[in-house]
Amino acid sequence: MIWKTLVVLALTAAVFGSAAYVINDWFIVPQQQLEAERAHFEAHPPTPPPDPSLGDYAKLLKMRESGDLVKARRAYRDFLAAWPKSTVQDEVKEELGEINTRIFFSKYPAPEKESYIVKSGDSLARIASRLKTSVELIMVVNQLKGTLINIGDELMVTHPDFALLIDQEAQTVTLFNQGEFFKRYRALEYKMPGKPLPPHTKARVTSTIALKEGKALAVGSKDYSESNRWIMTSIPNLTLYSINEGAPVPAAPAAKKEEDSSAEFSRTDKPAHGIGIATEEMRKLGALVRHGTPITFE
Repeated sequence: MIWKTLVVLALTAAVFGSAAYVINDWFIVPQQQLEAERAHFEAHPPTPPPDPSLGDYAKLLKMRESGDLVKARRAYRDFLAAWPKSTVQDEVKEELGEINTRIFFSKYPAPEKESYIVKSGDSLARIASRLKTSVELIMVVNQLKGTLINIGDELMVTHPDFALLIDQEAQTVTLFNQGEFFKRYRALEYKMPGKPLPPHTKARVTSTIALKEGKALAVGSKDYSESNRWIMTSIPNLTLYSINEGAPVPAAPAAKKEEDSSAEFSRTDKPAHGIGIATEEMRKLGALVRHGTPITFE
């Protein structure tokens, strides 16, 4: 009987020993290898392949330095369309925004501009009405400090079709002209009046206000070019406003009515809710948009 017991023990050891070997070989060892490979990957992540768009980006920089702004603008637009996942998309947009601004806020010749010679009886208001533009756009394109013009003056006139896109997650405001990217503005303050709006929410600009030392200024007035700008929207209590970068201004008293463009404002006023953009950027943006400019929230 003893020998039978020994045989059973031997067979049991053989069976379970084989099973243990199989478990170790099929499951434990591969898991250990997988964990070791994962740890090595985390400690030494693979180097990503070089960005194939960087060569074209280098060409953009040379083109911008050449001084041909219109040609550079087209090249930058083409780059954004051709390389939507480029690692330098943000840089390209910033540089394109500067190029667009330089072209627009000057008499630099561009296909979208037309020349107009001032005639007897003309005023900026009459020219703007006749050519379906605005007094302020004529002023900024021609870098006029006031509304006075003389017979024989040559004015460059443009007919933009601006639209705003507000990215609620990125907290940016992007301006488009004729459907093309124009410039992106970064919010220094971002305080929505309530929950984020659903994607694709549509709104519009209801009015723009220029403020200097608590007074609302008319276009072309003495201190207009140095004023702060507010852009009122059709979203209740949501305003785009000027703010000095690095020096937030105190909140406005609750009794102020931001919708009333004829109201007086304290020089430290700002809306209780809205999007604060650097003062110099807001002066440009406030000059470009006007009543009815469409706004989309994403």
